[in-house]
Amino acid sequence: MTLSSGFEQHTPESKLEKTPPKSNTLIMPLLRILFNIPRPAAVEPLTKKLSALTAELLGKPEAVVMVVLQFDQVITLGGAAGPAALIQINSIGKISPEENLKYTKGFISVLGSDLHVPADRIFLNFTDMEASNWGWNNLLVSHLG
Repeated sequence: MTLSSGFEQHTPESKLEKTPPKSNTLIMPLLRILFNIPRPAAVEPLTKKLSALTAELLGKPEAVVMVVLQFDQVITLGGAAGPAALIQINSIGKISPEENLKYTKGFISVLGSDLHVPADRIFLNFTDMEASNWGWNNLLVSHLG
């Protein structure tokens, strides 16, 4: 699957520059997942799968998606230390009850099938970020476009 990077190339006076996408097309999603299970030997395929899923679910270019996976965390849920995860999704827009339910189902499905973390041992947290509280490429996202 090839996703557009969201950048257009142009050459003013023989200098190649990247034109940032307009802020209304850029939601800069961050997917951060904390696990209390050991890091799998092949974590890169999982990271790529979660990056593509985040882009697909939020409807944005994968080029602006960041995925952070933290394994071997101390997490208890319900007083028990069995396999568990905390999923945090930060995004400029695209956070609503309807969308959050879609994200919940999508990410829980992957963690269950790929890492065998039970659905009732996964919490999700959604944060709708203000563009002025998100920095990227030496700018605030609110200053793009």
